[in-house]
Amino acid sequence: MAIEIAKKPKLKGPLWLYILMMAGIVLALGLAGTYFYFFKVGKDISQQIEGIDQALKKTPEEKELENTLLSREKKIEDFQELLSKHKKVLNVFNFLQEKTHPQVWFSEFDFSGKEKTVSLFGTANSFTTVGQQILIFREEEFLKNVKLSELSMGEEGDIGFSLQLTFDPQIFE
Repeated sequence: MAIEIAKKPKLKGPLWLYILMMAGIVLALGLAGTYFYFFKVGKDISQQIEGIDQALKKTPEEKELENTLLSREKKIEDFQELLSKHKKVLNVFNFLQEKTHPQVWFSEFDFSGKEKTVSLFGTANSFTTVGQQILIFREEEFLKNVKLSELSMGEEGDIGFSLQLTFDPQIFE
């Protein structure tokens, strides 16, 4: 008996099956490539986010500086509020400088912001000068009231007197 060696014919399937198999392999490779690409991009984005988070975290020095700045901001706001409510007392001094008789000298000054009054002790060379000073003050629109409280004569003939001036609140604006 003789053994024959013959080539077996290759079985060929339909062409559409071959095309379908190749398309499946290409799709599987594309899907795997896409998966690894997005995995790498996601990992890079996560690392960037962690870097940004680390950059945004405050160091103890930054926290201390922020607290210092916040306390200074509070002090500035408080000071600004005080300045906005501050009365302009300088106007009172300017008023007294302009309206004081040339022969009158004030040696004591006491200011009360609540009552808007100024108590003055002054000296003049005569009773006439004191009277003129009172008249000058009474003619002013910024003064509501002028009150003479003490009157005395010194050893050298000078006249000592005390005045209480009540100001209109407009002078402080």
